Amino acid sequence: MLKWILVAISLTLSTPAFSKAIFNIVPASISPIGLTARGNAILSYTVINNSNSPINNITIQPGYLVTDTSFTLSTENNTCNGISLAPSASCTFNISIQSTQPSANTLLIPRVCGYSGIVCSVPIESNRVSVHTLTSVTYSAYIANAGSNTISICPVNNDGSFGICTTSNGNGTFVRPQGVVINPAGTFAYIANGANTISICPINNDGSFGTCIASTASGTLSQPTGVALATLTAGSFLYASNYPTHLLSICPINNDGSLGVCTTTTGNGTFDFVQAVAVNPANTFAYIANGDTVSICPINNDGSLGFCTTSTGNGTFSTEGISFNSSGTFAYMGNVSNIASIPSTVSICPINNDGSLGFCTTSTGNGTFVSNFSFQDGLYMLSLNNFGYIPNNNNNTVSICPMSKDGSSISTPMNPCTTSTGNGTFNVPNGIALTSLFSSSRT
Repeated sequence: MLKWILVAISLTLSTPAFSKAIFNIVPASISPIGLTARGNAILSYTVINNSNSPINNITIQPGYLVTDTSFTLSTENNTCNGISLAPSASCTFNISIQSTQPSANTLLIPRVCGYSGIVCSVPIESNRVSVHTLTSVTYSAYIANAGSNTISICPVNNDGSFGICTTSNGNGTFVRPQGVVINPAGTFAYIANGANTISICPINNDGSFGTCIASTASGTLSQPTGVALATLTAGSFLYASNYPTHLLSICPINNDGSLGVCTTTTGNGTFDFVQAVAVNPANTFAYIANGDTVSICPINNDGSLGFCTTSTGNGTFSTEGISFNSSGTFAYMGNVSNIASIPSTVSICPINNDGSLGFCTTSTGNGTFVSNFSFQDGLYMLSLNNFGYIPNNNNNTVSICPMSKDGSSISTPMNPCTTSTGNGTFNVPNGIALTSLFSSSRT
């Protein structure tokens, strides 16, 4: 049984043909892509001209070196094709992956060429994303219940609904749990507690928790609400938002899952009653909710944050929860409302190449989103099974919402959101995360 969670790592790419790549070809994620037979997925790429001259007549070969006919590969939203790309300029494209047979495996090695095929670049070996079909896919959802000091652990069915949920109290370490995040290997969960601690819980093969320990993050925590992880070449880091102090704790993660010596940042003064925190799939930007604004901060290789900017989501934000689709092309902001006549919403915002947000639209989840101010309202969008999960802390439910293939919309009249009570286990649900248990046809 192999265990994966969809995350993203940003790496520098090159090609064997040049000491310095003509193009940098950056995938949104290098995590393995698992598909059910006849399933589909989308992976986004950014192409950067790494030379000192404009390169024209650019072409993309999505299926370069792919000989397995069990997969159909094509480009979508291709802004690169045929253009002239100035030095250091970028363009983007998506690869649409469709599996046609079970028990198949391949590597994505898209080739980008300029001057009508005269110069080309491909990702180096460590950045060639593996794709394979799976005999079965099982998701587990982890929902933080601030009202009962528990985490609900729920299997996710093929239709996106929850199976029978169980609960854990983290052997007594969960105290008003708010945010929850799972590490990329799916081996540890990190839970923010209102008692100024982070619970660190090993995850067993069946998705249950082992013995949890509580960390004070070097004494930097004050009513922590959101937690997020970044995996960088220098190591892994945890980010925890501290509501009353307007600070973000930054903690290196040790090999055993414990936290090293933590520091704090004010986000160059942009943080204000910080709530949710999330890291984009490429691990290049952190997004921090300040209520009516979201701080957008580049992540340095040492885990520290660069200069932060802010967005109001064109006036749509009252944000306490943040998530992304797995290709990193859309951000989702969970917005609360304390006025009965004004529904809670999710802002759906396209992400630009520089990490900023484009024009945001909103969804009420066909009226199922019911959240009020309670420090943090987490949400999770999972594009592999095309469902989003939004906890509603005002009526003890989680909304389960179908997503469009490209992530640009959630909930339509033909495919509305439904809700779950987690067989009665949800009690002021504030945060949610998912991980995947994959049973693969590979040996």
